[in-house]
Amino acid sequence: MVVVVLWTTISMMPMPIEPPEIPPSTPGTPTEPPPGIPPGNPQPDITPPTREPGETPRPDELPGHMPEEIPRRGPNGPLTPNPATDAAPPQDHV
Repeated sequence: MVVVVLWTTISMMPMPIEPPEIPPSTPGTPTEPPPGIPPGNPQPDITPPTREPGETPRPDELPGHMPEEIPRRGPNGPLTPNPATDAAPPQDHV
């Protein structure tokens, strides 16, 4: 004959710790905010709009206003030296 002994885990667990009593609130200080006032920061940081509400949005990929003193590329723009075509003519060796 086999005898099986079952241990209950309740007898091995420590007694639960009671939470400390919450002291009464200070006289004149409400325990919760008045109704209608949400908790948290009353004036959160709000970023200003990047454009006026009726204005059409500007695309982000296009550059803004370019100053006139920057030369533009094209046929009238500055030329970059090309070593193949702008090389000095070969000198004859005598």
